[in-house]
Amino acid sequence: MDNDLEAALERYERMLGLYLGAQKELGEAALELRRRGIHKSPPRKLRFPLPDEREGTTHKIEIGAPPKKFEGYVTTGIYSDGSLGEIFLEAEKEGSFISGIIDAFAVVFSLALQYGVPLEHVIDKLKNSRFEPEGFTTNKDIGSATSVVDYLMKWLELRYHKKEESDDGSTS
Repeated sequence: MDNDLEAALERYERMLGLYLGAQKELGEAALELRRRGIHKSPPRKLRFPLPDEREGTTHKIEIGAPPKKFEGYVTTGIYSDGSLGEIFLEAEKEGSFISGIIDAFAVVFSLALQYGVPLEHVIDKLKNSRFEPEGFTTNKDIGSATSVVDYLMKWLELRYHKKEESDDGSTS
């Protein structure tokens, strides 16, 4: 590794430590203010967008049976460390309204990841969401899903959450 890269990584780690320490103190101060009836809006966090060229995976989603069968694709973008940074969703044979909602969901999901919301928190909140279409899937590791969102969370958990958990021995 060259000296400039080593110095940049060292500076990043140092600044990240300061940022995380300040964030913890800020959270504690906000809790104290809340106990006293003062509710401050959270500060804007740092966004870490992905580079213009990045690795990822495209995965086919199939849930349910006709006439309520869902077919589509999820494409992921990952950071160089392998952690998830964005998703794109594409639904086959869906109208513009549903396609627009799916696209908006993917954008908000991706922004949450890039602003540091842990993948496990998003999975915990959205896994087991129940709405049509639901049913058996063609993915042997998932079996069935109670919705497209449930399927997506189960797949992301299998594909990325376990990896992020094992990279450093802790849950991200």
